[in-house]
This record gives sequence, C-alpha cells and structure tokens, in this order.
Amino acid sequence: MVMIKMTETNHWIDTQAEKIISERGNKQRYVFNSGMSISGRMHVGNLRGELVIPSRIEKALKEKGKEVEFKGVYYTQDRFKGKDEQLQDFKNKEEARKYIGWRLIDVPDPKGCHKNWVEHYNSENDPYLKEFGININPITTTEFYKMKETKELVKLFLGEKEKVRQVLNKFRERKPYPKDWIPFDPLCEKCNRIDKTKATKVNLEENTVQYECRACGDKGSSRIEKGKLAWRLEWASLWNVLEVDFEPYGKDHATPGGSRDSCIALCKEFNLDYPAGFAYNWVYLKKDGKPKVMTSSGNIGITTQRYLEIGNPEILNYLYLSTKPMKEIYFDPKEIPIHYRHFDSAEKVYYEEKEAKTEKREENIKRNYELAVNKVQNKQPQRVPYDFCATIAQITKNEEKRKNILMRTGHLENPSKRDLENALKRIELAGNWVENYAPQEYIYEVLEERPENIEIDQEVLKIYREVADLVEKGSNGQEIQQFIYERSKEEGISPGKAFKAGYNLIIGRNRGPRLGPFIASLDPEQVTKILKN
Repeated sequence: MVMIKMTETNHWIDTQAEKIISERGNKQRYVFNSGMSISGRMHVGNLRGELVIPSRIEKALKEKGKEVEFKGVYYTQDRFKGKDEQLQDFKNKEEARKYIGWRLIDVPDPKGCHKNWVEHYNSENDPYLKEFGININPITTTEFYKMKETKELVKLFLGEKEKVRQVLNKFRERKPYPKDWIPFDPLCEKCNRIDKTKATKVNLEENTVQYECRACGDKGSSRIEKGKLAWRLEWASLWNVLEVDFEPYGKDHATPGGSRDSCIALCKEFNLDYPAGFAYNWVYLKKDGKPKVMTSSGNIGITTQRYLEIGNPEILNYLYLSTKPMKEIYFDPKEIPIHYRHFDSAEKVYYEEKEAKTEKREENIKRNYELAVNKVQNKQPQRVPYDFCATIAQITKNEEKRKNILMRTGHLENPSKRDLENALKRIELAGNWVENYAPQEYIYEVLEERPENIEIDQEVLKIYREVADLVEKGSNGQEIQQFIYERSKEEGISPGKAFKAGYNLIIGRNRGPRLGPFIASLDPEQVTKILKN
C-alpha cells in the first residue's frame, strides 16, 4: 500500500487548504463555519458544500499540524415561508397557515415528536454527520442573537444605518434602500410574525426596536435578540462574532456583485474581518429523468437518514470529492450501484491492485479515496459488489445463509470480522435499495420450473445439465462462469446465446446478474433441479 503524502498531491482540497493559510496567515488554529437553513427536510445535497468539502479541507489542515474548529450555524430566526411542500407535513394544512411568517424556531413540530420544527427536521441530519467524518459545533441564530458580541455589532450597524445603506445600495442600483430604511426585522409581539414588520425606531440603550406590523396592524416594541439583521449584515456579523477564517458558499452567492461581495464591502467599510471563501455548485435530484435542485423548503431531496438506509457514508463522500466543486451533481437513487463501483475501483487503485490510466489520475484517485474514508485500513478490505449484494438480499434474509453464499461464490475468502460485517451491511443496504429504488432489471424471482413459452436448444440444455453437476460438486461462481463460456464455444454456440438461455431457465428473462456467481449463490438443490429438468 502506498500512502499519498501531502507534499506530493495537487488535489483541489489541498490547494484550498494552502489558500486558507495564505489568506488568513500561517496560524496554529483556524475556525470554519457553514450556514444551513432548516426550512424543511435536510437532504444529502446540504452535505456537499456545507459539510463534506469543508470537513476534508479541515482534514488537510490537520495533516499539516493545524487545529481547526468547525462551527455549523443553523438559521433558525429565518421566516417560515409556508410553501405547500412545507404545509403538507401538518395534519391540518389550512390551520398550519397561521405559522407563515413565524421564526422557524417558533413553528411547532408538524408530527408532534419534537419540541419544534427545527428540532424535528434536524433530527434527520445532525445525529448522522459523524458517520461521514463530519464533526461540527452547532449554534442556532436564535442563540447567536443573544450573545453579547452580537448585540454590540447590531448596535454598530443600526447606529450607522445610513452608512450601511450607502454601502449596500452600490450593489442595488435597481432597487436601492430608501433613506428611512432600518436594516432589521423585529418580531411582532402580537402576531409572532417576523416577515411583515417594519422597524421605525431603534433604542440602542435598551436593546429594543419599535415596529409597525403590516400583518396585524400592531405598533409596538420588541427586543433586538428576538429579531434579526438584514441578511448581509447578519452574515457579516456571524463572520466576526464567531471569528470565522473560512466559510464555503453556494454559487448564488459567488456572482460578481452578489451577496458575498457586498458583505465584504460592508466589512471593509466598518474595519471588520472577513474569511476566506469557497464556491460550490448544487446537487440535483434526478427523478423520472427530470433533475431538480435539492431544496429543503421545497421538500426535494433525500434526507441523510434515508440515504444511510441504502448507502455507506464513504460512498457519498467519494462522489462529492471526486467531482470538482463547481460542477453540478445529478443524484439518482437508481444509480447507487454505479457510485459503489466507482468507489470500489478507486479502492483497488489505492491499494495498487489496479492501475489508473495516468500517474496524475492515480494520484488524484488515491487522494479522493484517502479523504473519503474516515480511517484508511492497513490491509485492503474485501468488497462484495453492490449489484451482487442486491441479488443476495432477494435470495434470502437469513444471515447465515448470506454468509454461506458469500463463501460459496468466492466473493469472500477467509474474511476478517470487519470484512464480513461490511459485506453483510452492504447486503442489508442493497436490500433496502431493491425495495425502494431499484430499476426493474435488478429485481429477480427464481423460477420453480422452466417456463413453457421459452424454447431452448438441446445443445444448450446439455451444457446446463453439466453446470448442475458443477453446482453439486461445489464449484464457485467464477468456475461456473468460465465453464459456460468455454463449453458454448466447444459446442459451436455463441456465449451470448448460452448465457441468455441460462437466464431464461432460472429467472425467465434474457439478462440478469453475472450468471456464474448468481447460480453459485442459489440453493444448490433448487438450482440443480431447475437445470436438470
């Protein structure tokens, strides 16, 4: 096994780590931050730019002897938009409309199993992050606005609101903020909305904001910590209060003159610090051939919890790390076996069982793999192809029988306890995948007897009677595969025709999983009965 040293790779993760040191100074400790809105179901698209990528840059810095604290900000003061996709989770959709405009932290859990909306949907994401090698120190913006340092910055911005307006209006030529604009959204004390209030006066000594509510007509006063700054001021405040050195951001913030540029301009005007940054593209969910951007509020995507029912964390990590960050990713649950194939192939390259096309490609694959797994094993793991695991999952649910199949087919040879556990876990995941996402061609049913409507030449039947003898002798999958191929050539039959006949005999279809291992995986008595008859 050849370990890749940091000095030998030009991987984009390592390049970004070097950039952070260059921009932020060669410090011993760095602070990372990622911001996430819990406006609905947290999905695997959130993991890419906000969590997986920065966690691997963190890993690269730690390999250089640096310390990193990774904070994760959840935007809980943001308003509840009340989209149809959000409302449909409540028992009474119409009654739930009363929560529109409330802070997310105030919206009740639609299922009644958690304290509020935020805790409910975060329960599908946060508890599972460590499985991906992600360790964050979470903080909500609700907590953030209660901090003394935050209140000081709020006072600074509101006390200099005209200066703030002039800076931001340079980026808002079409819709400039008016002179009476106060960059703060107070909470209405009467109707609990934060989206329809207009700040009219600020009392910096008492930490209060007077407002007029366009929803209920209330004119009152609310404490600063109950509301929120305008988005760009909030972002700049988070950078400074949390002392952030690095924060990734979506491509929507990366456009010239966009929100990140305006935030940096604001920081410069007020002599505030701003972090190094990194732009990334979206993850799209492919469904019925139509890709849609994964979005929490629109309820489009697969939750982290749901993904872990069909896939291992390192497989998704590898997908994200082997794709350049500004390239779109089209995630289709039906293509999970393809993701596994890419990972397994990379693992073989890493342990030098397989060669890459070029030296540069090999270096890149090895670094992708090294970053994707939480802990690299000294010895190459034995892997069972996900496709074959899907087959085993349909043959039997009995764990001992699954173990026997893995040994009988030659997919595992004298496996370690870890290898066996990994294989059984893959079978379990693949079984869930078959039940929920697999295309029809992956779903098999072994026949009890040969279908009457299928005609098979006697020469081919003769070959499969001989295959039945091999099964009785305990031949493994590769031996059976090779035997069918060679015997068909001897009989002057095309191998394609012979294999097609085998599938017809066993599952009544023209194609299926790799035939030799598939035959070896079946119950010997059952399969010999089919082939001999």
